[in-house]
Amino acid sequence: MSAGEQVDLLVTYPGGSAHFTAMATQGQLMDITDLLETYGQPILDIVGDYMGATTIDGAVMAVPINADVVADLYMNMRTDVLEDLGLLEQAEQIQCLADLEPILKAVKESDEWSYLSGLGSNGGNGGILIYGGGFAARESAGNVSASASASASCGMSMTSVKLASLPITTGSYTKFAWAVPSSAKYPEAAITFLSMMYTDSRISNLLAWGIEGRDYVVEDGVAKYPDGNESVPYHSGDTIIANQFITLPWDGNSSDIRELQAQEMESAIISPYLGFNCNTDAITNEIAAITNISAEYESQVTSGIVDVIPKVGLSRIFRKNRLFTSFL
Repeated sequence: MSAGEQVDLLVTYPGGSAHFTAMATQGQLMDITDLLETYGQPILDIVGDYMGATTIDGAVMAVPINADVVADLYMNMRTDVLEDLGLLEQAEQIQCLADLEPILKAVKESDEWSYLSGLGSNGGNGGILIYGGGFAARESAGNVSASASASASCGMSMTSVKLASLPITTGSYTKFAWAVPSSAKYPEAAITFLSMMYTDSRISNLLAWGIEGRDYVVEDGVAKYPDGNESVPYHSGDTIIANQFITLPWDGNSSDIRELQAQEMESAIISPYLGFNCNTDAITNEIAAITNISAEYESQVTSGIVDVIPKVGLSRIFRKNRLFTSFL
């Protein structure tokens, strides 16, 4: 868009200038409220109340994807380590972070496994428990690549245990949302095609996996590369597809994954803040400062070693919490 290229339909992304909130507040997105009522009624029927996530002051600025957006909190552990220490059954019974402590202690005290590979952002004060308990090497708190190193080691069997069920929030639906830019020449056609993206599985599969027979084949209810050919001309994915539930699952998933995802969505916790969009213009500098600090000191902050965030304006951001109260 900044280069002047003509775009009539786009998808927003989780961060930076392509984020829904950033684009909406900068006037880059068109109000599509009336267009949806005229050309996109099927979209309104499918998305329903979740449309509130991308509605600002009564104006619909984008359409959330129809997908499994549940993002529960899991603890992922190497199965081979747990089996070696006889902890697999105990690990599978973990209900909270407190249940994790004896397992971390056993790993630390073992001759072969010893320290964890590093620290990542773990929410709450879990990092304080890990670091303060001596379960991570002291130097890991200063290693900004520790999380990446740990992630890279996951090319093996992992045991995953749910620690918490997280609610669906506005952010769940503004990560990826389909919108019409304010500079669009053919907004009516854009919404008409978008409606087809939400209702026609042929279009959904085309955008996700390409042309059937050339880019993918269907076997046992899932899409996969043609035998012996993974270098196909086109292959995308179903992460940003308008309607994930009418899109074929990719090879490696079960053929009934969409039904399971739909069930998960039906039982998901919905945040009372769903539909709240905060205008952060008044605290832009503070957010930028905290983002920079977090990038530099994430491992130290999450482990409780340093506490520099309040110095750069966190308290001012917290004061914006009054907006939540007025929203409710």
